[in-house]
Amino acid sequence: MDKVCPTMIFVPKPPPSVSSKENYLLSPGFQALLSAGLISFPRWLPPRSKETVDLSFYLSQATTNDRNILQAAGILKLSFKLRENSKEWMAEFLSAIEKTSSNFSNILYGTTDSLSEELDKGTKGDIYLFSLTFTLCITFASVVSSGGNPVSTRAMLANAGVLAAGLSVVGSLGLVSLCGVKFVSLVGIMPFLIIGIGVDDMFLLMSSWSEAISEKIFVDRKSAVAAHLGATFASAGIGITVTSLTDFVTFIIGTTSTFRSVTNFSIYTGVAVLFCYICQASFFGGCLSLHTRRVLSQRHFLTCMKTKSRKELKEKGKSSCVAVICGGSIPQSPRDDESICEKLPRLTIPKLVINSVGRVVIIVGFLGYLAASIYGVINLPQGLVLYNLVPKSSYYHSFLVLNEEHFPSHLPVAFVVDGQVDYSGNDGDQLRLLISLAQNYSLMVPNFQRCWLTDYVTSAYYSNTSFVNNLRDVFLPANPLYYNDVILDPTNTSIIASRCYVVSRSIRSQYDLADVMTRMRSLADDSPLHVFAYQQSFVALEQYLAVLPATLQMVGVAIAVIFVVCVVFLLHPFMVVLVTITVAMILVGIFGFMYYWDTPLSSITMIHLVMSVGFSVDFSAHVCSAYLVSDASTRKERAHDAISHAASAIFNGGVSSLLGVILLVFSDSYIFISFFRIMVLVIGFGMLHAVLFLPAVLSLIGPQNSQIGASAPMTDSTGQSDDITMTSCKNAPTGHGKSDNNDITRSKNAPGGQNPADDNYDTSRENAAGESGQDKETYKNLVHECKTIKEANPSLNSANEIYLQPISKTGFKQNNGHAEEKQLKPEEYLAYDGKNTIIISL
Repeated sequence: MDKVCPTMIFVPKPPPSVSSKENYLLSPGFQALLSAGLISFPRWLPPRSKETVDLSFYLSQATTNDRNILQAAGILKLSFKLRENSKEWMAEFLSAIEKTSSNFSNILYGTTDSLSEELDKGTKGDIYLFSLTFTLCITFASVVSSGGNPVSTRAMLANAGVLAAGLSVVGSLGLVSLCGVKFVSLVGIMPFLIIGIGVDDMFLLMSSWSEAISEKIFVDRKSAVAAHLGATFASAGIGITVTSLTDFVTFIIGTTSTFRSVTNFSIYTGVAVLFCYICQASFFGGCLSLHTRRVLSQRHFLTCMKTKSRKELKEKGKSSCVAVICGGSIPQSPRDDESICEKLPRLTIPKLVINSVGRVVIIVGFLGYLAASIYGVINLPQGLVLYNLVPKSSYYHSFLVLNEEHFPSHLPVAFVVDGQVDYSGNDGDQLRLLISLAQNYSLMVPNFQRCWLTDYVTSAYYSNTSFVNNLRDVFLPANPLYYNDVILDPTNTSIIASRCYVVSRSIRSQYDLADVMTRMRSLADDSPLHVFAYQQSFVALEQYLAVLPATLQMVGVAIAVIFVVCVVFLLHPFMVVLVTITVAMILVGIFGFMYYWDTPLSSITMIHLVMSVGFSVDFSAHVCSAYLVSDASTRKERAHDAISHAASAIFNGGVSSLLGVILLVFSDSYIFISFFRIMVLVIGFGMLHAVLFLPAVLSLIGPQNSQIGASAPMTDSTGQSDDITMTSCKNAPTGHGKSDNNDITRSKNAPGGQNPADDNYDTSRENAAGESGQDKETYKNLVHECKTIKEANPSLNSANEIYLQPISKTGFKQNNGHAEEKQLKPEEYLAYDGKNTIIISL
């Protein structure tokens, strides 16, 4: 070349074990022809050769004169083929070329194994981010749960919840690997996903535990822990089960994918989701039991030693500092152990949502969101650009970017004939016809083919009677480039396989390359010969044809499964439809905003999208469940109760899930980065739909109280059934004071009870009644009367109990197993005598 190359894609000359013809681009003969102006561009016919060479495969930024004679070029690309795949030689080559430098050119390089090696290196190199994520989640959970005092705080309990998620990750990796399922790069994102799921479940359980603290007043402390845990899991169990079940089934569906990497990822993550559910119910449930025992015993969260309340410590002369650090008491209401992170969402979000102006703004905003999402869906690109898979810091990334930018993608497509056919007769004519049809396709080079049969038939060596003999003994020795295109049987008397090549035009669009693959395969399928079309890159191009239908199929099946799960757990038809529509809206938003975030649909993002179906139902189910169990009488009040109940759990669960993936933004791996982007969209849109869209819709067209009674189980505002205990009076006589219609009438001014301490009244619960609007003093009197009954009837066994619950708007009067719906009056309370649900009038 007569000009210096500023940039060079270069592979050094291989050792003797490498098969390569003389590289004419660097030979003195080529330099002489170039100086003489005898090199045409882009196609050039070398001296003493019958085959033209397309120089655009090797030279870029070329300068030519008006006769298309090559003058100079800016980029030179050289490549060599090994006789066999030698990993040792390629490793030595990479080591040598890395140390090579030039003052007048840039040297970019790569090998056939560089893509897989750099992809693994990029994924495994970011594993340290998981340890940072684990630490970040523990810190956040501890801060959020640090409200209250040294007795009621749940900071240590939160660490157990994160640890439970970590155990599920370890368990999944160990068990699935033991079963022989290969670890693929996609599995690297599984730990970040499971940490988010586990922490979300933990927050829901802890929120339900705090609400249950005021639901029961226990005279017998031995049953307090079990009863409290029962109330906690009864309240949170549906939400956790729905989300875990939908996530698990989603990944089960993912195992049916035609992409092996997606299948393996789904197996690892599905097992991890199952383990996470089990660990939260068992390991974290056990820790929750110990936490409940500690709190009810009024023990310090660090020392586990019994302590006094801050007020009592100050009365004994202790300093304020000591009282704050060492003093603590049992929480009297769910609000007593809330941190600012839990109070803020509960206090602010309902005010923004449940008002006329807010609802109008929300609905208009979501209509705009849908419009933008639909536009993004229509324009969402498909496919995966190879250089995106490689970290930008990798040597191979620069090589791929420059190679794609400056060198065309000519696909040499081979038509492979498998089996013995009559090449000298009709079968040979069919093969030549197939090659001709392929050349006539608009994206193929019309005047180029490399087919041994075509050249043999037109050569002087052809003989119809001695077809194989002349081919073997004369034609192939004279044309050695066809040696690998014809395979003879062991006796060298017949052809058992052969191939002929056609070449595509210069194509830069991945979609056009996929069209070439589809057309070539179609021509091969239409031929009467046993022939197929093959090109090495067809495997990568498959995603352009398979990824969209596969994604739509798996997402559709996942939505159908969610619908069935909601039918089972939510019961109310309107809520089932509303949750399904909300999930569909979230998915449309994710698909659409992938376009704005430059994240095309590919085999990698496909599994992220399928996974997002399970996440989308999470927050929505919490709000709809809370709406169903509200005791309020109007839609607006019920929507307010629902968002007040669920806001803190949704907000903190969403933030924790974001913290679980936030560090991936610093990753070099495309797999991690695409996962981070989609998780941000899933969590963001899921939270917005749950705290804004659903309350606005429910406050306008949600089911009324009377419409819910027949469809949903009767529950209080925390999700507890109305016949669950609120106040326990052990050994109370069944039927004591009953009237003929099975009602029990009690006096508002029952004897005693003015001093709860004198009656062994549990003062830590005295605010429990106030949460439902009941007068505090009346509630104390009621507890005293239960104690009086107990003292008067010491011989009755524990099966006969009376349980009293604060005011509920609706209830059931049950007589001898027959349930009758009844509207309660303000002075009436539900009661349970151990056998029947009855009504008490105060």
